[in-house]
Amino acid sequence: GARAVVVSGYAEEPCMADPRGAGFAAALAKPFGPDKLRAALAPLLPAARGRSGKSDYPRPSSSASGNLRRKRAEISRPSAARKDASGR
Repeated sequence: GARAVVVSGYAEEPCMADPRGAGFAAALAKPFGPDKLRAALAPLLPAARGRSGKSDYPRPSSSASGNLRRKRAEISRPSAARKDASGR
């Protein structure tokens, strides 16, 4: 099933006092920083890295990587319309 974390700036909310009773895996009070977010999510997520230190997730195929590189290059190149508008 899904694991949800309730996030609220209202500490007096019942779901913040008893997140599991309200159907949540954990509660996180706002404001919070990256460390508190990481600490709240870590027990809920499978490890992203195995014992070898390599990612357990599959790498994209070389064609997918090539497509991504081409798309980034297209985005970073100024378009003809921008060139015309700037006069360059």
